[in-house]
Amino acid sequence: MQIDWARALASGGLTSRRGVLAGAAGLGMAAAGTGFGAPAAANENLTRPGSKFRWNEPAENLRILSRMWGTIEPGVQANLYVFGPMFGTTGPGDFRPLFRMESIATVRTYPQAGGAFRYLAGQFIVFTDFDTGEVLDAWENPYLDNEKVEVFHYRDVPLDYVLDPNKMPERYEVRTRDDLSRKLVLDWFFRGDTAYGDAIAKTRLKNRLDPGVWKRESIGEWWETYEAYRWHGKIAEIEDLSLPSIPSFSGDFQTFKPWEPFMLMGQRPGKIFSVRTAFKIPNFDVVPKKVMAFAEKHFPNVLSAPTAFDKSYKLNDAWFKELRKPMP
Repeated sequence: MQIDWARALASGGLTSRRGVLAGAAGLGMAAAGTGFGAPAAANENLTRPGSKFRWNEPAENLRILSRMWGTIEPGVQANLYVFGPMFGTTGPGDFRPLFRMESIATVRTYPQAGGAFRYLAGQFIVFTDFDTGEVLDAWENPYLDNEKVEVFHYRDVPLDYVLDPNKMPERYEVRTRDDLSRKLVLDWFFRGDTAYGDAIAKTRLKNRLDPGVWKRESIGEWWETYEAYRWHGKIAEIEDLSLPSIPSFSGDFQTFKPWEPFMLMGQRPGKIFSVRTAFKIPNFDVVPKKVMAFAEKHFPNVLSAPTAFDKSYKLNDAWFKELRKPMP
């Protein structure tokens, strides 16, 4: 999630070689364009387990993902923990550590007709010192001669959205190896007892922070990310449909995304590159104590996922505009 993988997934910005991974407005905003060019050639090393499991059916793919990052037991909360380093780059020869991220997402899942799922969710990202792991109140931006900026920790909450594996928006330009009429199927690879589901994404969104108003905070008219995702879990658990949740799930994601607004980079060229690992947790014991204390004070509305269907949808940019004022 920033969690950006979920933002891209729900906004329609996620593609695999076999199809597009998308849905109604969920953990993100409607994308204006997607795609990564020509499809890859068939992988001769790809092998499949000897079973009749529906690995290539869109509804089963969404069901797998819902069981991976949560549980399809209606209304039961699942907790997703994500962490990793974030680096800045402005071009060749520039690749420097910025900060680390610690994130929690909570979600309740409700099966819908036709293989769709409805999710009530929230997420936050706490930015921490790259070396000490301390939660950052202020941060010295190396791109601004170490100007000290006030950190704005990321939040998307509350969220109420639906994903449908068979109804992909027509406005997305997607190149795929197989024509599945914009239905959801990941690229699956099987190694030993583990299944790996890959997807790639390019998401281009209209920036909600007007660069004419937010001169130092806004990266410009458009907000664009490039992302690679991998979800994995034990084949036996995935194929066992009696399991509402897949205990062995973990995910690895790499993202090139715009500067955070609090960095005050304006329209300076460059991107943030992040490497993240995600997995489900039964409780918050694995979260660093200082991060958890910060979350309990500032994000109690994320630690418990919403319980009421009301189509609420408030993303980080809306929170930023509400809680901050443009810097001179």
